[in-house]
Amino acid sequence: MENIDEVHDMILSDRQIGLKPTSEELNILYDCVHHIVYDLDIKKSGKWIPICLNVDQKHARVEASSSICARFEKDADFLCRVVTMDETWVYFYDPKTKQQSME
Repeated sequence: MENIDEVHDMILSDRQIGLKPTSEELNILYDCVHHIVYDLDIKKSGKWIPICLNVDQKHARVEASSSICARFEKDADFLCRVVTMDETWVYFYDPKTKQQSME
């Protein structure tokens, strides 16, 4: 129970700390720290930090965001047809069949 509290407190004090530094600092086996974190239902979250992006990547983000905002201003329902996944945007398009387009 003491190890669980120590791991939990350490993660709360530094949310960017990894499992290995935690295990080394608390002198607990890596696998034990992994199980404690799993049992506490704490998940890692990866994210792109804008400061780590190069100029082209930043420009591409601005262009994509501007395009989405412009499209949203023209058609507010546009976002209802966008499906998001892990770091990928896919525009949902349901083409009409030949019979539907003839009607």
